[in-house]
Amino acid sequence: MNCHMKAIVGSVFAIAVLPAIAFAQQKPADTLFTGGKVYTVNDAQPWAEAVAVTGNQIVFVGSSADAKAFIGDDTDVVDCAGKMVMPGFISAQTI
Repeated sequence: MNCHMKAIVGSVFAIAVLPAIAFAQQKPADTLFTGGKVYTVNDAQPWAEAVAVTGNQIVFVGSSADAKAFIGDDTDVVDCAGKMVMPGFISAQTI
């Protein structure tokens, strides 16, 4: 699965309200999107390189180098190969 598909399937992004810092987290992320051009929708820091996700929460937005701290044995690391990642909302409706 490519970076775009994993971003759509794996997470709901709410990057606009996140500063480019890691929250107090001791365990590795479930998924790490790295090596991309992450548009944050945050005027203070409009671009980043990496996003770490645990469950349905973004736990880190920042540089690819700093994101390495979120890699564990079970972390799914997605190399975005310089492609753009941007926030989006996905909703599902059951009938």
